[in-house]
Amino acid sequence: AKAHGVQVILATPLPAGKFTWSPKLTPGPQVAQYADWVRRYAAEQDLVLADYYPVLATPNGAMKPELGPDGVHPNKAGYALMKPITQAAIAEALKR
Repeated sequence: AKAHGVQVILATPLPAGKFTWSPKLTPGPQVAQYADWVRRYAAEQDLVLADYYPVLATPNGAMKPELGPDGVHPNKAGYALMKPITQAAIAEALKR
Protein backbone atom coordinates (compact mmCIF):
# COMPACT_ATOMS: atom_id res chain seq x y z
CA ALA A 1 0.00 0.00 0.00
CA LYS A 2 2.77 2.44 0.94
CA ALA A 3 4.56 1.84 -2.36
CA HIS A 4 1.43 2.96 -4.19
CA GLY A 5 0.58 5.91 -1.95
CA VAL A 6 -2.40 4.20 -0.36
CA GLN A 7 -3.11 5.36 3.19
CA VAL A 8 -3.77 2.46 5.51
CA ILE A 9 -5.98 2.82 8.56
CA LEU A 10 -5.47 0.14 11.17
CA ALA A 11 -8.00 -0.49 13.91
CA THR A 12 -7.60 -2.13 17.25
CA PRO A 13 -9.76 -5.19 17.82
CA LEU A 14 -12.91 -4.76 19.81
CA PRO A 15 -12.72 -6.07 23.36
CA ALA A 16 -14.24 -9.44 24.14
CA GLY A 17 -14.30 -11.03 27.55
CA LYS A 18 -16.28 -14.06 26.41
CA PHE A 19 -17.64 -15.76 23.35
CA THR A 20 -21.23 -16.88 23.80
CA TRP A 21 -20.69 -19.64 21.24
CA SER A 22 -17.65 -20.94 23.16
CA PRO A 23 -18.18 -20.16 26.86
CA LYS A 24 -15.03 -21.95 28.07
CA LEU A 25 -12.81 -19.44 26.28
CA THR A 26 -11.66 -16.26 28.01
CA PRO A 27 -10.28 -14.14 25.17
CA GLY A 28 -9.95 -10.85 27.08
CA PRO A 29 -6.20 -11.00 27.81
CA GLN A 30 -5.29 -12.16 24.30
CA VAL A 31 -7.45 -9.49 22.67
CA ALA A 32 -5.85 -6.83 24.89
CA GLN A 33 -2.37 -8.06 23.91
CA TYR A 34 -3.30 -7.98 20.25
CA ALA A 35 -4.65 -4.43 20.62
CA ASP A 36 -1.31 -3.41 22.15
CA TRP A 37 0.54 -5.05 19.26
CA VAL A 38 -1.62 -3.21 16.70
CA ARG A 39 -0.86 0.11 18.43
CA ARG A 40 2.88 -0.57 18.39
CA TYR A 41 2.83 -1.69 14.76
CA ALA A 42 0.87 1.38 13.67
CA ALA A 43 3.36 3.63 15.46
CA GLU A 44 6.40 1.81 14.03
CA GLN A 45 5.01 1.94 10.50
CA ASP A 46 3.61 5.47 10.82
CA LEU A 47 0.09 4.28 10.02
CA VAL A 48 -3.17 5.90 11.00
CA LEU A 49 -4.83 4.09 13.90
CA ALA A 50 -8.49 3.91 14.88
CA ASP A 51 -8.16 2.85 18.52
CA TYR A 52 -11.60 1.59 19.52
CA TYR A 53 -10.46 -0.64 22.34
CA PRO A 54 -10.20 1.90 25.21
CA VAL A 55 -13.67 3.37 24.76
CA LEU A 56 -15.38 -0.02 24.54
CA ALA A 57 -13.43 -2.08 27.10
CA THR A 58 -13.93 -2.71 30.78
CA PRO A 59 -10.82 -2.94 33.00
CA ASN A 60 -10.83 -6.74 32.62
CA GLY A 61 -10.89 -6.62 28.81
CA ALA A 62 -14.55 -7.36 28.18
CA MET A 63 -16.80 -5.17 26.08
CA LYS A 64 -18.83 -2.86 28.29
CA PRO A 65 -22.18 -4.66 28.64
CA GLU A 66 -24.22 -1.65 27.62
CA LEU A 67 -22.34 -1.47 24.31
CA GLY A 68 -23.02 -4.91 22.89
CA PRO A 69 -25.66 -7.56 23.53
CA ASP A 70 -23.32 -10.54 23.16
CA GLY A 71 -20.11 -8.94 24.42
CA VAL A 72 -18.51 -9.12 20.98
CA HIS A 73 -20.61 -7.14 18.50
CA PRO A 74 -21.37 -3.48 19.23
CA ASN A 75 -24.89 -2.15 19.38
CA LYS A 76 -26.02 1.34 18.37
CA ALA A 77 -24.44 2.88 21.48
CA GLY A 78 -21.16 1.10 20.77
CA TYR A 79 -21.11 2.29 17.18
CA ALA A 80 -21.90 5.81 18.36
CA LEU A 81 -18.68 5.75 20.39
CA MET A 82 -16.75 4.32 17.45
CA LYS A 83 -18.01 6.89 14.93
CA PRO A 84 -15.87 9.89 15.98
CA ILE A 85 -12.79 7.65 16.20
CA THR A 86 -13.44 6.43 12.67
CA GLN A 87 -14.07 9.94 11.38
CA ALA A 88 -10.86 11.24 12.97
CA ALA A 89 -8.83 8.39 11.48
CA ILE A 90 -10.24 8.99 8.01
CA ALA A 91 -9.59 12.73 8.29
CA GLU A 92 -6.00 12.07 9.34
CA ALA A 93 -5.46 9.63 6.48
CA LEU A 94 -6.81 12.14 3.96
CA LYS A 95 -4.32 14.75 5.18
CA ARG A 96 -1.33 12.52 4.49
